[in-house]
Amino acid sequence: PGSSTQVYICNERTDSVYIWNFGDPAPITTLQTVNHSSNSLNRPWGMTLDGYGNLYVADRDNDRVVMFVPNATIGIPVVVRGSTGPTLDKPVDVALDSQLNLYVAVEGHMIIKYART
Repeated sequence: PGSSTQVYICNERTDSVYIWNFGDPAPITTLQTVNHSSNSLNRPWGMTLDGYGNLYVADRDNDRVVMFVPNATIGIPVVVRGSTGPTLDKPVDVALDSQLNLYVAVEGHMIIKYART
């Protein structure tokens, strides 16, 4: 979104998110590091961008959602297992609505809504 020359790729085997410019031989950015006790992504699956360019990643085996702000290479956990609300267990995809409420799909066919605060 916002660019016809870039693509974002989640690679669960390398625990990375890559940002590629079309036609380049290598990614321009690799995202793996998180500012948290579990300091790297572990099997990232789904992701989405908001209107401000923030990237939200379902960090499946760390049971959290991580946000990378534009031009940053270190992510910030925005939802972690054990926070208030339903238990976040194995998130596999994320989405945002027009009010930037976060929806997280978890294994077991459940969607959890986290209201924007």
